[in-house]
Amino acid sequence: MRVVIFGYALSVHVQRWVRGLARRGLEIKLISLGGEPVDEVETHLLARRGSWSYLTRAAAAVREARRFKPDIVHAHYAAGYGLWGRLCRFCPTIVSVWGSDITAFPLHWPGRVLIRSVLNRAYHVTVTSRFLQKETLRLAPAVQPRLTVIPFGVSIPETVEPPPAEGPVRICYIKSHLAMYGPDILLRAMAKVKEALGDVTLSMAGEGELTGELQALAARIGLAENVRFTGFIANDDMSSFLKSHHLMVMPSLREAFGVAVLEASACGRAVVASDVGGVGEVLVDGRTGLLTPPGDVEGLAEAIIKLARDADLCNRMGQAGRQLVTEHYSWDKSLDMMTGLYEQVIHESKK
Repeated sequence: MRVVIFGYALSVHVQRWVRGLARRGLEIKLISLGGEPVDEVETHLLARRGSWSYLTRAAAAVREARRFKPDIVHAHYAAGYGLWGRLCRFCPTIVSVWGSDITAFPLHWPGRVLIRSVLNRAYHVTVTSRFLQKETLRLAPAVQPRLTVIPFGVSIPETVEPPPAEGPVRICYIKSHLAMYGPDILLRAMAKVKEALGDVTLSMAGEGELTGELQALAARIGLAENVRFTGFIANDDMSSFLKSHHLMVMPSLREAFGVAVLEASACGRAVVASDVGGVGEVLVDGRTGLLTPPGDVEGLAEAIIKLARDADLCNRMGQAGRQLVTEHYSWDKSLDMMTGLYEQVIHESKK
C-alpha cells in the first residue's frame, strides 16, 4: 500500500503516524510545508513563502503526490493540508480533523466555506474524539456516513513505577505555555495548594509565549521555590518525566481530545483536568482522575489538594487510568484502525 501524507513534518503526532505506518510495511511519502525530514520516511519539504503558502504551494504539493502514484492520500489537519487533499482527484483522500481546524478556523465565513468544501470533497473523514465528531457534523452534516473516530493512541510503558516515596508531593504540567492551556490558572491554584499543604512542587514542562510572564507570576505569588520551569521535554523522555511525579494537572480552557491525559494515565498517574472538549472521554471523573470547571482556580486547587492528601486514592486512580488506556487507547490499536480504514477506502473506491 502506497500512501501520501500531507502534514507538518515537525508535528510530533504526524511523525508518530508516518513512522508507525512505515514500520507496518506501508510505503509512505510525507509532503510538508516547511519543517525537517522525518527519519525512516521519504519526506518532501516545500518552502514556505508568506502567509498564503498553503495556497501558492498547493499545485506543487499535488504534483509531488501524483509522482508517488499513491493508493490513497491522507491530509492531517483540515485547514491548509486539507486544501491540498481536496485538489487530489487522482485517488481517494482522507482528511483528519485535529481540533482548531474545526473549532477555531471556521469562525468566519471564508473559513467555514473552505473547511466545509474540504470535508465534503473528502472520500472519508476521521476525528480524534466524539466531541470533534459532533463539531464536525455541525459544520458539514453530509459527511456523517463517511466519518470515523480514530483517537491519537499513546505508547504504554511495559511497567509502572510507584510514585516517589520521599519528599513533597510532586505535580507536573506538560502543555505549551499558551493562554488556552491555562498555565496561569494552575499557578494561582498552586498558591492555594501551598497554603494548605506547605511543601509541594510543580514542574512546568514546555515553553511558549507566556513563559516569561509565568515565571514572574510564580515569583510574585510566593512560588519561586516551589515551581520549576523545565523547558521542552522530548516525546521520548515524557514517560520518565511523568513517572517522577505523583500526578499531572491539565487546566486547559480548550481541548479537542486530551493526549496529555492519556500519556499520564499510561504511566499510572492520576490526572486533574478541566472538563472541556473531549477531555471527559479520556478521563473518567472520580475513577481515573478529577474533572474541574475550566478557569476555576478554587476548584482546581481543591482537586489537587484532595489527591495530594490521599496517596491511596491517587494511586488507585492512576492504576485505573492505565487500565483505561490499555483497553481503549493504545498506539497499536490506533494504527490498526487507521490501516483498516485505508484498506476499506481503497477497496470501496476501486469498486
